[in-house]
Amino acid sequence: IACYSAKNPGRVIALITFTSITLLTVGIFTNFHVVTRNQELFTPIGSLSEIHQDWIENESNYAESPYFTSITVHSGGENVLSVEGVSRVFQSWNAIKALKKYDRVCGSNKEKDCRLISVTDFWSHNSSIFMEQIATDDDKE
Repeated sequence: IACYSAKNPGRVIALITFTSITLLTVGIFTNFHVVTRNQELFTPIGSLSEIHQDWIENESNYAESPYFTSITVHSGGENVLSVEGVSRVFQSWNAIKALKKYDRVCGSNKEKDCRLISVTDFWSHNSSIFMEQIATDDDKE
């Protein structure tokens, strides 16, 4: 596409102009209009939809939606998989587990277990095992 556009700029401009006018004409004849008023875009307060949402969230006793959290650990351009980098990941995970409401969200029962996708999975998310196996950044033979 880029090569054709560079060799034939007039044809490309004509095609874009024709396509734009065609789409505009189709939009006009199909009663297309852009909605920008808040009253038309959002659910009115006290509507049946809002009442249903309130019932689902507060009264139904359905399981809560899972929380998604993403944490990015960087090391200022250095190797993030160094002992220091992985230790930071363990520190972040331990800080999350130490939060007051962590047990409510990620309790001990199987339905509320938090799924962690991380480099720490290699050591079963256990920093003690990591420190036993990897003490320094030096390769061991």
